[in-house]
Amino acid sequence: QILTFLYVQYIIIKIMCLERKMKKLLKAFSFIILAVVLVCSVFGCNNNQDEETVPPTSDTTIFVFSNGRIKGLTDYGKTLTEIEIPDKIDGKDLTAIGEDAFYNNEKLTKIQLPEGIVTIEKGAFYSCKNLVKINIPSTVETLGEEAFSSCEKLTDITLPENVKELKARTFFNCTLLESINLENVEYIGDSAFTSCKNLTDVTFSESLTFIGQNAFHLCKNIRNVRIPDSVTEMGAGVFANCGNIETFIIGDGISVIPKGFSRDGFALKRIVVGKNVSLIEEQAFFYCMAIERVYYAGTESDWQNISFSANGGGLSAPIMYYSETEPTEKGVYWRYVDGEPTVWE
Repeated sequence: QILTFLYVQYIIIKIMCLERKMKKLLKAFSFIILAVVLVCSVFGCNNNQDEETVPPTSDTTIFVFSNGRIKGLTDYGKTLTEIEIPDKIDGKDLTAIGEDAFYNNEKLTKIQLPEGIVTIEKGAFYSCKNLVKINIPSTVETLGEEAFSSCEKLTDITLPENVKELKARTFFNCTLLESINLENVEYIGDSAFTSCKNLTDVTFSESLTFIGQNAFHLCKNIRNVRIPDSVTEMGAGVFANCGNIETFIIGDGISVIPKGFSRDGFALKRIVVGKNVSLIEEQAFFYCMAIERVYYAGTESDWQNISFSANGGGLSAPIMYYSETEPTEKGVYWRYVDGEPTVWE
């Protein structure tokens, strides 16, 4: 800017000099410009070079905020790697993290959410690929679809008691997620945990009623699954391609074991089938070739009434029938011993 100004002044004076023949003035001013150029080349002429980034003096410098919702981040906010969100912004209560508020923010590694938030909306933290740590306040009641999808570096998360429903793809592709508490969850939506490849510990609530299609598809490190009696419906492929599950206990609330339920369960060795199952759909246990026994919670005559879709659902292992008391015939009946299915022998 300084050089441009001097150059313009030079042109003006040159014109004046030509008109008035003031050659001496032109020569003197030429020397001045030359000196300024030399000084700038050595020391620089950027007026802003010594300025520092001024920290924000208001939360609105970081957040785009409206009607109690964080809608997004300002340009400054998007440069931050760690953010602590206050419970009030611009003097107003914060109640929600808005839809796509932090969408595809790859700089963010840690975020602290305040008590008072009730809703984390759809896609709020979608594809925050470097997010390692986040808390969900106890006041949160609703998590939207894809709220934490593709947060690939999250290793654990604690759900508050008030969160009863996980919508579709809530934790889809959280590839490093190892554990999550589901003790209060009553509904798990489609693909809620698909591709959570490091998830090892899954404990369901006794009030859980629904598990959606592909909910745990490609969760390759889960070892044992107990589906409580409260569950009455499951979608197709719930545990498909979970190649390390060894034991399934399917509760008495289930009437249909859905298509592709445990397809490609290569490590599956034993299954407990609830006594109210009336239909096993196609490929429910397709390529589960390591199954040693099927423990059926009903009688032999009840088993004969179960309908099987194409290829018998993939079950070909010996069937054990439940008996609370010791039977006369050995090796065909089973009961629970310390919570484990055990054959009467």
